[in-house]
Amino acid sequence: EGPVVTSFETAGATNVANIPVVITFDEKTKSLETADFTVTNGMIENLSATSDSTTYAFDVVPQLEGEVTIQLQEMSVEDGLGNSNANASEVLSFFYDTTPPMVLSSGIDTTNVNPAPITLTFNEQVSGLELEDLTGFGGVLSNLSTVDSITFTLDFSDPVEGLNGVGLLANTITDLAGNSNGEVLYWIEFE
Repeated sequence: EGPVVTSFETAGATNVANIPVVITFDEKTKSLETADFTVTNGMIENLSATSDSTTYAFDVVPQLEGEVTIQLQEMSVEDGLGNSNANASEVLSFFYDTTPPMVLSSGIDTTNVNPAPITLTFNEQVSGLELEDLTGFGGVLSNLSTVDSITFTLDFSDPVEGLNGVGLLANTITDLAGNSNGEVLYWIEFE
C-alpha cells in the first residue's frame, strides 16, 4: 500500500498573498511535486519537505478573492518501496478574503424615540465587536447584541436635540479571514 494523507490543512491566515499549507503522510515519501496537486483559483509555490519526508509545506497564491481548492492527485507520490498513493486526498477548501468588513447600514437617520434603537448591519460575519468599540456622540450607547454576527442592535439614549452620532473605532473587529475594519461614523438626527 502506498502513502496515505493523514493531514491536509492551511497553517495560517487566509487573507494574505501566500497562504501556508501543510500536508502530512503516514510514511516517508518521495517525488512530490507541485504538479501533483490540482488547484483552483491559485497556484502552489515554495514546496519543501521536512527532514523525514513525511510532512510537506507550501504556499498557495490565490488569483482572486473567493474559494480556493487544492487536492493531491492519486498515484502522484511514492513511498521508499515505489508504492504510489492509491487515492486522491480530500479536497482542501478555504475562502481567500482580503476585503475588510464594512457597515452596510446604520438602521436609522431621523427619530424622536428615546432610547433610539440602532441597527448596524455588516457585509459579512464579524467578531470582536464590543460596546467599548463604539462611541456615542451626543448620547449614551447601551445594550449591544447580535444573533448572527452580521446584524447588531443597540440603544442610543439621552440624545441632544439635533445631530448626534455613532462611531466605530478602526481595527476593533475582524471578519472570519482576519481582516480588520476601518473607522466608521454615522449621524442621527433627533427631533
